[in-house]
Amino acid sequence: PSIQIQSQIASFLDTKCSLIDTTIEKEREVIDKLKEYRQAVITEAVTKGIRAGVPMKDSGVEWLGEIPEGWEERKLKFLCSINTGDKDTINRNDDGLYPFYVRSPKIEHIDTYSFDGEAVLMAGDGVGAGKVFHYVSGKFDYHQRVYNLHYFKDVCGKYIYYYLKENFWKKIEEASAKSTVDSVRLPMLLEFPVVFGQIGEQQQIVSYLDAKCSEIDATIQKRELAIEKLTAYKQSLIYECVTGKKEVLG
Repeated sequence: PSIQIQSQIASFLDTKCSLIDTTIEKEREVIDKLKEYRQAVITEAVTKGIRAGVPMKDSGVEWLGEIPEGWEERKLKFLCSINTGDKDTINRNDDGLYPFYVRSPKIEHIDTYSFDGEAVLMAGDGVGAGKVFHYVSGKFDYHQRVYNLHYFKDVCGKYIYYYLKENFWKKIEEASAKSTVDSVRLPMLLEFPVVFGQIGEQQQIVSYLDAKCSEIDATIQKRELAIEKLTAYKQSLIYECVTGKKEVLG
């Protein structure tokens, strides 16, 4: 079209796209706050419990602070068995029958399984070292640099999942302050302190967190869908305007 109409289209799109981008940015800020809230809810539940007014005591662990008086602290090595897998990423098969846990949040598939039961899986190296966690119950296989925590004693597997997911990164940060950490050594995991109450209280905490996290995740998903729709609308608007399918009045 003429220069005048081009200018009108550009001005129209500048205004519209700016409004859309501002809305998208606000949605992203809300998502970030929701993720922070979810982390705070989990951390509070697995270190302070979910019952109000309970007497507290010093945990003896600096980053944990006070814990409920009836809770105890033990090293992870006394609460479960830990080993790594024997498969590599090349063993994956997109059409495989069983879940295959590698070092990323994405769950692959494979034709074999080497474990059947309840387990907490954690990436042992790479960018997800000590940060990528999965809770599993059933048949699966796992990477040679993925830790498998199983055969739990005095603790619920799902409780350990929540506890490590929101607390183990503190150990990573502590180690990173001294040197670059790109892998989690077994002693670091074995010596990690875990605080917990009786099994019944752990189960209550797990039920509470399952419900609360599900609620927060559903809200996050709605916000992410809103961003997808706004992004698609922006692309569509630009396309229609610069191809003459939408008339822009001066």
